[in-house]
This record gives sequence, C-alpha cells and structure tokens, in this order.
Amino acid sequence: MSVISKESWLRPAIQADLLDGVRAQIRTDGKHEFVFLMNFSSEKQWFVLNEDYIDMLNGVTVSGRIELQLHGVCVLKKEVSFK
Repeated sequence: MSVISKESWLRPAIQADLLDGVRAQIRTDGKHEFVFLMNFSSEKQWFVLNEDYIDMLNGVTVSGRIELQLHGVCVLKKEVSFK
C-alpha cells in the first residue's frame, strides 16, 4: 500500500495479495461491495481470498484460492454494513 493510500485512509479493494498484472477496483450500491478483478498479464494468475464472496458471473460462493485466466475478469460481491 502506498504512503498516499495510508495517509488518506484508503483501503485496498480486496484483502488479498495480488500479483503483477492483476488489478482490483471496487464499487458499491450501498448494501453490497462489488470487486472487479482484471488480469492484464500474459499468463494465468491466482491469489487467495481472505473472505467469502459471491462470484457474479456464475452465482457461486467463492473463497480461498481463485484463478484468473489469461486476460480474465472476475466480479465478486459481498454484503457490507456502512457505519
């Protein structure tokens, strides 16, 4: 996490160690967070999720190890409470 992120209280889009070429962006509808994971690298990438999510592309609950195909995309959803 960069110094700017730490100083501005920004948090990562997802609690996982992302490899080079994998980007994560987050959006919310006020009840859920949607995490968009994109693999811009030239090979498959994998990472480990520290939480349970719903895979929006197939409706299945996912956790643990996730693999992103070459130039693949994954959209994850979880409920959140904003305080």
